[in-house]
Parts: sequence; structure tokens; C-alpha cells
Amino acid sequence: MFNSRQKRFKPIITILLILPSIFVYFLIASKNHYTLLPYLLIEASKNISLSSITEGQIWRLWTPIFFHISITHLLGNIILLFYLGGMVEKEIAQKKYLLIILVAAALSNLAQFYLSNSKWFGGLSGLVYCLIGFMFMLRKSI
Repeated sequence: MFNSRQKRFKPIITILLILPSIFVYFLIASKNHYTLLPYLLIEASKNISLSSITEGQIWRLWTPIFFHISITHLLGNIILLFYLGGMVEKEIAQKKYLLIILVAAALSNLAQFYLSNSKWFGGLSGLVYCLIGFMFMLRKSI
């Protein structure tokens, strides 16, 4: 039976990933703020290097997760992240969850940067796939 004194779990970190994604989508969708996009990409130029990051713009390893190409892309990522991320965040310590997010987002963005022909990419999909793999490994170990 539900105890009214028990705190209901709130996936704070997951929500803190979703809110900027929504904000950035609608900000970029407005024509007045389209110039923000190059600052969210790993590399603003078309060369295949990480000169922006090596020059100190370290945020570029993570900011592509907040850029979504369409509203359906955004909604799909939000639903999956809220469901999967919320479960993982509840299962493990929030500090570990945050570490997983930071590593997964950086690695998936770097992989996309080096393996794709386009440098204009984004979304939470790489992070969602990582969470699927993490949940699979977590369930196998129980």
C-alpha cells in the first residue's frame, strides 16, 4: 500500500535534459534565433577537426543533444528519455546517472561527428541508445 509519507521519485536530471531540448527547439525554430545553431554544433566550420573544442569550447561535446531537427524527432526523444532515463535514474545513484549521461552524450556526438557526412546533427538518440544498453546490462547482472 502506498505510504503518504514516502516521497515520490522525481527524475530531476532527466527533466533537466528535456527542458533545454524543448527550449532550444522552439528558439531555433523561430527565424530570429537561427544563428544560435552553429554554437550548438561540435564544429561550426565544415572541416573535420575539433578546433573549436581544442580552443576551449568544451560545451560543444554535449550541446548537440539539445538540437532536434523536427518536432517529431524532439517528441520521440523526449518520450524515450523520460521513460528510460527515469528508470535508470531511479535505479542508480544520480551522480552515476549524470556521469553516464556526460560520457554517453560526448561519445555519441563524437562518433556522429566523425562517421557522418554532415556536421549538422543533434538529438538525444545516442543517449537513449546508451540507456537501452545500460538497462540491458543492468538487468543481466541482477
